[in-house]
Amino acid sequence: MLTIQHISFRFDGVEALRDVSLCLKQGEFVAILGPNGSGKTTLLRNMAGVLTPQSGQILLQGRPISSFGARQRARLMAWVPQGVHADLAFTALETVLMGRYAYHSRFASDTQEDIARAHAALQEAGASHYAGKKVTELSGGELQRVLVARALCQGSPILLLDEPVSNLDIRHQVDILQVIAARVQCQNALAVCVLHDLNLAAHYAHRIILMHQGQIVADGSPRQVLTASRLEAVYGIPLHQVETPEGPVWVPAYDSRALPD
Repeated sequence: MLTIQHISFRFDGVEALRDVSLCLKQGEFVAILGPNGSGKTTLLRNMAGVLTPQSGQILLQGRPISSFGARQRARLMAWVPQGVHADLAFTALETVLMGRYAYHSRFASDTQEDIARAHAALQEAGASHYAGKKVTELSGGELQRVLVARALCQGSPILLLDEPVSNLDIRHQVDILQVIAARVQCQNALAVCVLHDLNLAAHYAHRIILMHQGQIVADGSPRQVLTASRLEAVYGIPLHQVETPEGPVWVPAYDSRALPD
């Protein structure tokens, strides 16, 4: 569905992405991992069409992404950015309903089907009780769930999510990732998430893309990509792999001398 061909991107002359190529298909839950500044968000923003690569191209269903109008693209891709601040006092329900704009003419009213979809998406994201609340009154984590609900309400077969669980407690992190995984499985969607938690990524993602210094250093299944030597080289810290009933988890090799008695 989404093909990235040799793209590079620079901010003020600084290379953020260098010759990145990928082929992403329906039915995949893809996690993009890597240390801060490795190019994860820049790559995702290029995929979403928010940024345009200085070289290379991105194809959506075989066509250059730039050839799609905004509404056409929104019917195919839903985008959840990180660090959004609510400045306008829309309710959570009104915010989620914005995900339906691609299906209406400019001044058309929301239909009963739209409203039903919005309530269902809020319920999926565990945010039903915020429906009538102003988004300016929500915490960062509550707003994050509303933005995920808006993407779900959009009904697009591609979900691009930049750190969708960064402001959430562990319970809601798991809830949101389970919702995304269910969309992938039940609707044959493609989900691409920037994540920082290796263990959540290893548990939920079918495929891990590990980035470092603007390049992809590994691409494959969690067990193929998340090796001790590779993670230490990328993150600059040794990690131990621990097997659990749910699968392997990664634990930093803490210096016991730095721990309190």
